[in-house]
Amino acid sequence: MENGKCIWCKPGFWGDNCGENCSVGCAEHCTKSDGVCSSCLTGYWGATCKKICNNKQICELCNEDIIFSDSIRIQLQRTCKVECTPRCDCGQWDGECLKCIGDVWGEHCNNTCPLHCVEPSCERYNGTCNGCEKGYWGERCDLSCESVDNCEHENFNCSQSTGLCITCKNGFWGSFCETKCSLGCSEKSCERWTGACEECKVGFWGRNCTQCNNACTGSTCHKMTGYCDGCNNGYWGHTCTSKCGDKCQTCGISTGECETCVDMFWGANCTMNCKENCITCLNDSHCMSCIDGYYGVNKCNETCPSECFEGKCTIHGECYLGCNVGYYGTTCAHLCNKNCLVVDNTTACSHEDGKCLHGCTPGFTNEFCSQVEGRC
Repeated sequence: MENGKCIWCKPGFWGDNCGENCSVGCAEHCTKSDGVCSSCLTGYWGATCKKICNNKQICELCNEDIIFSDSIRIQLQRTCKVECTPRCDCGQWDGECLKCIGDVWGEHCNNTCPLHCVEPSCERYNGTCNGCEKGYWGERCDLSCESVDNCEHENFNCSQSTGLCITCKNGFWGSFCETKCSLGCSEKSCERWTGACEECKVGFWGRNCTQCNNACTGSTCHKMTGYCDGCNNGYWGHTCTSKCGDKCQTCGISTGECETCVDMFWGANCTMNCKENCITCLNDSHCMSCIDGYYGVNKCNETCPSECFEGKCTIHGECYLGCNVGYYGTTCAHLCNKNCLVVDNTTACSHEDGKCLHGCTPGFTNEFCSQVEGRC
């Protein structure tokens, strides 16, 4: 002691009068002037070993080589051995975690990253994933892509931030693949975000493969414009959506003007009536076909021959269905030979040339049964 002051302190004490206790973290002694520890016990760190290592670190001794001169501490060399947890990359001098290693997060790297994070696992201070395993989404990759039924299942992935499908099953489109591609899409394939078909089936047109108008000839149309190559009877226009006049059978595809008329009418707009008994006509004085039972090129004002089968004949009066039983000829004006056999009340001879169809009555021969047997 000198002048009432201690020159040296016993181990474990410091201060002018050695009245201060060294920190409980000091491994040995501490300096008299300021209480700086020569080394720290395991679990403590810092100059006075008062700082406690976090619960994920195992701190060993920190050794300081110090020279004292006039109570001034000069640090010449400091070698600190601190063993951090395997999941923590800690600072050399302060023992704090600088970054986490592997699938942990938090200030002391003591929290496990969510299960479906991918490497690098998750953000240090909030635990959000930097990426998700396939099939999961959300900040913590805890939501399943399976909740979207029409996502492509082979790779089975969706956006990490929104859960939207990355790709859709064939035949679907939209944010959640919730909309079916047009039925007109070839192989049911369409563009993911717009629904535009890659190619259309026959009978469909446009980006979305809209069906061609049924009034188009063959129900087909141009794949880009939807224009028909031709229209069914009664329709006109590029897409055959306009109807021809009431009495038009066909009309110009671009003009709508009548080209042919329905039965019983004639004229530019098919508004003129054909003569009585005419079905079709060129004009008021020229019939082209007649109603059943009448003929006559001009006005269909002649009655078909009475022996025409069912009373029907052509516009020229010829019996096109044949003749009643017992008659023949183009107009059925001739009687079959009376010697022709009649079977089951059917006609006895050909309506074309009068030859007997079923043979002759006894005593007559040849095709027309007109010759008596035994006579040359």
